[in-house]
Amino acid sequence: MKNLRLKIKKLWKCINRFRYWIVGCIVFLVFVQILYTIPAPSEWLEAKFDAGDLISFVGTIVLGIVAIIQTKEANEQAKVANEMSNRLMQLEENRYKLETRPFIILKDWDAFFENFYNIINCHEKLYVQSTHFELTKGKNAFCVALELLNTTQAYVTVQIKDVRYIDENRKVFDVHSYANTNNMNLRLNPGEFGTMVFWGEREKMIAALRYGKIRFNFYLENRFGERYQESFDAIVIVKESCKEEGKPFVVVSASDYRIGKFIKGSDEKLDLVWEDTNNRQA
Repeated sequence: MKNLRLKIKKLWKCINRFRYWIVGCIVFLVFVQILYTIPAPSEWLEAKFDAGDLISFVGTIVLGIVAIIQTKEANEQAKVANEMSNRLMQLEENRYKLETRPFIILKDWDAFFENFYNIINCHEKLYVQSTHFELTKGKNAFCVALELLNTTQAYVTVQIKDVRYIDENRKVFDVHSYANTNNMNLRLNPGEFGTMVFWGEREKMIAALRYGKIRFNFYLENRFGERYQESFDAIVIVKESCKEEGKPFVVVSASDYRIGKFIKGSDEKLDLVWEDTNNRQA
């Protein structure tokens, strides 16, 4: 009994939904019946086709209109589905960027003079020797520190690849050694920052940094061992009259962050594929 009531309820809903169509069809059939029952007052008003042909003709037009409406509704639904799909893809891409793909930004910078023995005994920062340094009593090294922030929700290691002039594509620094550690990487937890310090002779460092716009290139690695390369361009402003007894004036302006992933090709070699379409050689 309960199932019968449900069926009657569903049938009533269906009839209620299409009530205008049902009423319209009944009215049309009554109109055709009346039209073909009453004799034509004139010979030229007599129908050359019967009632069935008229009903078929009108039915074909109505079906065409219904097909057009359904096609339009289907296209709108497909458009909504495509938008939802694009949103899901965007969410997946954002999740990938936060949880899998490493990425760092320049959080802050600093410049200072430091004694060589303090450099080799400091383990909170990663000191990268960038020029030849002649060890002399009382002589301090010129240091430029970059605070690099891990913007993702995943662990990442950061290693300097090189620093190059953009216009000439030659290295800014010829020497890369690590005075205070055997480790060449910054290890950054999610949202953590670490400091990488480039140091060397005062005159050589100032001359190298003031020559032109430079590009910092880093190797990044995520917790899955996948290797990436990230780079950003920087304009470094250095006041030439830096004295060792004072704090040097240095400004670093970073821009144009880029990242690519090393992917193994068919020849088993690793190819660097940048995330955008403009392939950069660095």
